[in-house]
Amino acid sequence: MGESRAIMCYLCENYGSVPSLYPKDLQKRATVDAMLNFDLGTFSNSIGEFVGPQLLKKLPADKEKEAAMKVVLDKFDKALTEKQYATGKDLTIADFCLVTSLTLADCMPVQYDFSPWSNVTAWFKRMKALPYFEECNAPFYEFAKSMAETK
Repeated sequence: MGESRAIMCYLCENYGSVPSLYPKDLQKRATVDAMLNFDLGTFSNSIGEFVGPQLLKKLPADKEKEAAMKVVLDKFDKALTEKQYATGKDLTIADFCLVTSLTLADCMPVQYDFSPWSNVTAWFKRMKALPYFEECNAPFYEFAKSMAETK
């Protein structure tokens, strides 16, 4: 199995000791699945299409791709209204996927300004405050830094 979202679902289903990460309740699970699909089909793609060429090919920012990413950030910001995490009050595997996508834009040499999206900014701050965030993401930030330093 090579898809990280499927791997997380499998691990939670078979070994999960924190039921809120991938709830058994089908309505709650459907909400988590919806956010996983939003990340896979929309969120990560829009961020990757904007950030990837800048990070990997040293190309200037593409205004059209940035505009598309802003539309997606608007949707995510609205989805986070009155929620602590992506699906409500509990941290889920959807949050881990979404934060991975957003971290791509955050690890740019010039960090992207998320301040126009107050709910996204607050959520991202909560995610970065998790005790394992730095350890899990340090290699990603280091890779981005090394890419920025290469010519």
